Amino acid sequence: MKAKLRNFRRIQTGIDVSSFMQEIALNEKEWSDVRAKAIPLHKDTVSIILRSHVEMPGVAIINTRKVESKFRYTKFPHVTSWLESFVLSMGGVLRRAQIVKMRPSGHVAKHADIGEYYQWSDRYHLVLQSEGSEMICGEERVVWHTGELWWFNNKEEHEATHDGAHERIHLIFDVESLGSYWRVCKRMLRGKIQFSTQGERI
Repeated sequence: MKAKLRNFRRIQTGIDVSSFMQEIALNEKEWSDVRAKAIPLHKDTVSIILRSHVEMPGVAIINTRKVESKFRYTKFPHVTSWLESFVLSMGGVLRRAQIVKMRPSGHVAKHADIGEYYQWSDRYHLVLQSEGSEMICGEERVVWHTGELWWFNNKEEHEATHDGAHERIHLIFDVESLGSYWRVCKRMLRGKIQFSTQGERI
């Protein structure tokens, strides 16, 4: 019998991400390596920051719960409407969000996300482009594919690798779920909640 995963939950499969990829193609100039330079763990990635922390004097980023949408948020209407619909269905609050591209043979070294911000948020990945990217969290290993939505426990030590010939692209976002996370996960796993690429429940 296959052991139940503790650190991963596959929420949905078969999501049509073609409109998301079209928006990314139209906004190629928005890719940035600022995050990669600031955090060496992410040196093999570039990102498009949609929502990020608000600078607060004397408060470390990992402890900053205040978040704001960046100017580029409106350049991705399909991505952001999907995000907003998903978060609304959870009765939660959208926190930080970014589109992240990892180069072929890229690697994000083992680490855990710690700090007050992460204590209040759940981490999700929507896979936009992948030939099968590996994620290890704790003692568990999974392979993620295009069109899949995953939750994982980023408070546990985790690392990511990508051995494909093309870039791996994920929409990575956090939700302050206000206690509704497990209820919504169960409903989605049973197929009672689904989304179109425009973020509308169907």
